[in-house]
Amino acid sequence: MGRAGQQMKGFDMVTEAASVCKVEEGEVLDAPMIRESFGEPVTVKPSCGGQAGRWSCVTCGYDPPNQFYKDTHIGEPGEHRMAWICLEHGIEVP
Repeated sequence: MGRAGQQMKGFDMVTEAASVCKVEEGEVLDAPMIRESFGEPVTVKPSCGGQAGRWSCVTCGYDPPNQFYKDTHIGEPGEHRMAWICLEHGIEVP
């Protein structure tokens, strides 16, 4: 295995694609990180359009501290389902 997300095949570098999508409004999230943070399953709310909040990858249970880390994380191989955690309303559609 070469750098993160790349495999050596002969002399060619083949990049594994990341799958990135947003959570859907009305979707019920019941991942371990959701139960840890909220104590119960959470229903995704529509976006309020506010700016105060943070990104969360609900697939990996990773909350990137800033935009750079979010962009780096979603570039890694595998599935990444992103949600916006509004400081006022909880989990929303990004």
